[in-house]
Amino acid sequence: MDSFKEKLLRLKNELNLEDDKDVAEILGLGVKAFSARKTRNSFPEKELFALMAKRPDLNLDIDYILLGYRHETYEAIAQEMLKDMPSLDEPRFDPERPMENLMPTENLLLQYFRTADKEGKETILNVAKMAAKAKTTQGNSATKMHIGNVEQQNNIEHLEGGIHFKKGK
Repeated sequence: MDSFKEKLLRLKNELNLEDDKDVAEILGLGVKAFSARKTRNSFPEKELFALMAKRPDLNLDIDYILLGYRHETYEAIAQEMLKDMPSLDEPRFDPERPMENLMPTENLLLQYFRTADKEGKETILNVAKMAAKAKTTQGNSATKMHIGNVEQQNNIEHLEGGIHFKKGK
């Protein structure tokens, strides 16, 4: 992860400034507050985003400042990764290859999944699970109440002489 000093150098480069006090001023921070953040290695990202919103004329490259890479670099990497992926408009149907009988968007999703690292794959799966769950829970309120009642019945065991609550699911 980049340090405060590296981010500060890139911000100074973007703003064409040399002194910390000038950077602090444009970010709306006092010199002491800015110095304290520098000591704690806590870059003022919130203030940077506020500056970008307030002064779009500065045309700051946030990717460059915070990550060390120009926005164009990310675009070039994305284009390179996507160049061999199927177009969304490209129909694909081959009865001999059932896994290839996917909608173009499904194919694209599969390509993203295959090129992702382990963390990326987990993220893709979690988003898919959330989307599927949201779709299945959009039923009417009667269905939701029924599901709630079934869940309650599953959590309560009726015993002779009273009600016993199960622990866990």
